[in-house]
Amino acid sequence: MYTPLYSIVCGVLCLSLAYQIIWSFSTPSPVAAKLLAAVIVFIEWLSLVVTYRLMLHPLSKFPGPFFGKITDWYSIYHCIQGDRHLNFHRLHLKHGPVVRYGPNRISINSVSALQAIYGLQANTQKAEWYTVWKQFFKTDMSMSTIDRKRHAVKRRIVTRAIKSISMKEIEGKILKNVRTLCDQLAAEDSGSDWSQARDMTKHVAYCTSDIMGDTTFSKSWNLLHSEENRDMYYILPRGIGGLSLVSRHATSINMWERHFQIFRPDLVRDTYRYETLSNQTSDWRTAQDNDKYHDFYGSLLKARDPETGNKLTRDERVAEAALLIVAGSDTMATAVTSAIFYLLHYADTLSRLQKEIRDTFETVEDITIGPVLSGCQYLVACIDEAMRLSPGWYPPGTDIAVPHYALHHNEAYHIEPFKFIPERWIKGGLWSEADISTTRSAFIPFGVGRTSCVGKELSYQEMTIIMARIVWLYDMRLAPGSLVGGGHESMGYGRTRSNEFQTWDSFVSTHEGPMVQFRLRK
Repeated sequence: MYTPLYSIVCGVLCLSLAYQIIWSFSTPSPVAAKLLAAVIVFIEWLSLVVTYRLMLHPLSKFPGPFFGKITDWYSIYHCIQGDRHLNFHRLHLKHGPVVRYGPNRISINSVSALQAIYGLQANTQKAEWYTVWKQFFKTDMSMSTIDRKRHAVKRRIVTRAIKSISMKEIEGKILKNVRTLCDQLAAEDSGSDWSQARDMTKHVAYCTSDIMGDTTFSKSWNLLHSEENRDMYYILPRGIGGLSLVSRHATSINMWERHFQIFRPDLVRDTYRYETLSNQTSDWRTAQDNDKYHDFYGSLLKARDPETGNKLTRDERVAEAALLIVAGSDTMATAVTSAIFYLLHYADTLSRLQKEIRDTFETVEDITIGPVLSGCQYLVACIDEAMRLSPGWYPPGTDIAVPHYALHHNEAYHIEPFKFIPERWIKGGLWSEADISTTRSAFIPFGVGRTSCVGKELSYQEMTIIMARIVWLYDMRLAPGSLVGGGHESMGYGRTRSNEFQTWDSFVSTHEGPMVQFRLRK
């Protein structure tokens, strides 16, 4: 068996031989001698590290990829590729439910691990990954606070802020933007019933971003109407992606910037632009008359720490703004876009959803927040199924984690996991209650326990309104010949299914398409 001592002996012997060869030709200069000494030290250090991590590390008994056991650059590579979620799925298929994917990182693909890791009583804490947010925003946001007591305080403040605003207060802001989206999907006056092809990734993202701006900061980004601020559409995923990369290797922002400025300058640039956007948005809203606006951020401005009675500091406000900007739009955009993609690949499912929505509501303006909309079981099932297949965000590199995509596609919990089957969520159909219970136990699009999203209810209401109004108003079809959004054999592992919506992992998810044509319902 290899040991550190064996590694040292081998390294010294080999390098001593190399040193003798060099001396046999000529006496090395002082610079060459120092360089050779540095090479010897580096190789010996590398040998020690590799041998320890493979043979003697406490996690050495767990299976996993060779390079993943040695270095976190394995994770960085898959972060850059945007296929970390697919790689987790592949690793668990190969190695089983427990996989070592980094020197100090374990992934567990099982329901039992959810409460053990993320539960309120779990004997765990958030990993050092989260400190990168503090480096950038000067303080922790509620999501990134490692100390459990302090996290609980911040979470209570954010929860109260969100729940203090009634849905009826913000419904008008939501409907305004959804109406605009639906109007833009209609056919032009070109003599054809069908519209030109619409890139639904962009249209839906513009809509959810505008909703987020209106409901959170009382400031619309106006992405649906104007191209002026649409660079935000690119800033957010690349900016968050940059922070995700920092967490997996660099110990400081400066080190990260030096590493990635060379081959991913876009990530560096947009990470700082994301920081600037968060600062500007927070400062603008803070400067407004708080009694004039009713929004989530205004409630945060009024909130006080229940222990000290203090309000949030400026840095804390900026950090929470950074979180709200992303959380308020990404999950909904991915879920709605994914649902549209799958409905267009499963015609019977689309027909059933159209019947439910059109039979339930007499006019499109009847589709509002309330029990009638939330009672549309098949609509909610379609959204849940889309989120199972294409989760909107991915677990942020904790030392022990449950990967969403792998869990959502685990055959032990989901029958035919790669098929879009909304019926798996509905009682009284072909699926037994036991099957439905098992499926729900392995469904975590909004996190679980201490990591769960406090805006889950609002997210569902936004998604159901957008989906219901589009389905009520329009017939839709994939643009003839368009394959955008689906997989292809040329795309590599996990991306070969043409009827699977493809996403790229950058902490949030990125995607493109589908290209869809619309016409007013017949």
